[in-house]
Amino acid sequence: MEQRFESEELDQETLEYLQKAVKYQGHGMPGIYLNSSQAHLPAAYVHIVAVICGPIIMLVTLGFTWGSLANPVGTALFQTAGFFLGGWMIVAFVRCLLARARSDYLGYFKFVDPLFIWHGTGRGVDVTSLSMLLGAEVRNTHNETGNYKSSTLRIDLADRTVSMEVRSESKGEQLEEFLNALVDIRTGSPTERGYAALERVQSLDGDDDMDEDGQIVETIPEPRRVRSARGWLLTALLLPIAAIGVFMISYQLAVVLRDDATYEAVKGKPAPNLRFYLIDRRNTRHREAVIGELGRHHELAATQVLNNGREAELQHGLADIIRELKSDPRPVVTVWFKRGEKGPEVPAGYLSDEHLQTIDRDMIRDFSQRMDGVVGTGMVDFGEVTEGPARMEVVSKVVPGKANEPWRLEWTVTLKAKPLAEDGATRTVRMQTSLTPAQGAKPADTVRGMYRAFSVELSKRIGPPMP
Repeated sequence: MEQRFESEELDQETLEYLQKAVKYQGHGMPGIYLNSSQAHLPAAYVHIVAVICGPIIMLVTLGFTWGSLANPVGTALFQTAGFFLGGWMIVAFVRCLLARARSDYLGYFKFVDPLFIWHGTGRGVDVTSLSMLLGAEVRNTHNETGNYKSSTLRIDLADRTVSMEVRSESKGEQLEEFLNALVDIRTGSPTERGYAALERVQSLDGDDDMDEDGQIVETIPEPRRVRSARGWLLTALLLPIAAIGVFMISYQLAVVLRDDATYEAVKGKPAPNLRFYLIDRRNTRHREAVIGELGRHHELAATQVLNNGREAELQHGLADIIRELKSDPRPVVTVWFKRGEKGPEVPAGYLSDEHLQTIDRDMIRDFSQRMDGVVGTGMVDFGEVTEGPARMEVVSKVVPGKANEPWRLEWTVTLKAKPLAEDGATRTVRMQTSLTPAQGAKPADTVRGMYRAFSVELSKRIGPPMP
């Protein structure tokens, strides 16, 4: 049966016994000692691997997330995993170095005496009882060229079989001889049996240097747990705190990296690309630079409006709105078609609200296409609102004509660069559309025709005719 002890839990007698075995490499001890290489214990070198791999993992993690446009939370979680693993490896290396300076440090080894197989794991030891030993057999393995590779020691106990891997042919054979000698030697204390078995091994190997003066142990201790190990408690408390701390740092780093990557992706691109940076409010580091670039695009667009139109007041009003929208992530020119009470002086007196809304949307779409041709696609958009204030407010008035005379639809368009500002500058444009009713035409048809003509009339005053 195997037991696990941390060195801080062990009784002093057992701790000193094992430290002697390590210090003298088994010489003078009642058993066979295997160092980390002979016992094939790669854990003895894990701290070296950790200090090499830790920084590499952290750098690879940073490389994978550098310039990422993904959600900062997901990026931070990925970074936390990589940084935490890499950082823990570095911490483990430091802990291993500090552990070697402790008075209860044991090291990495295997030591087989008459009572136990002791497996040192740094600051701990695994103990396997040999109280029901029946015998042992070693099997050596060779490679294809016949060179020695490793040995496997099979230890037969009354209740089970224990296997040990050995990377020394001579040590494997010594262990086999030592354990089988213990089975034959039944008299004496465990310590005496151990030294007697060693003498037999050495005589078989032709080494007769063993004498009583070299025997530095009088008794083999029974390992006892005399205190509790509390190192795990500190680790359990620190791990979640460290994980949260690493995540918070990683999140801030991910936000910065995403901000920079987004700016690099849109820098020098058309206005719609630049607004992609502004849409995400988490992007703050280069906001002024992006708004500056957008300002140049919008100023050029405003100049285009001023140079292509035929209605000065309308041109300047639209140019002011375009300049004002430069820092808006979604540059929408809101349009409000004001509805009056139903009557003969307003379109609502002739057309239903649903019909008017459909025509309004069609007019806004046509006007937006006209503006795209003047200032460029995606510079500004137009959207209808049902309540004010809006950047473009439209009021219409129906003037019915007498028999065989044209009807007029008078329009008042108010342009506001800052619709919410009480002292914001406004520009007003007045225009009209007219239509002579056909013989027998209903008033609603006449008003509908004039209403639809509004977008055409407005577009003519903005720029060149649509192709």
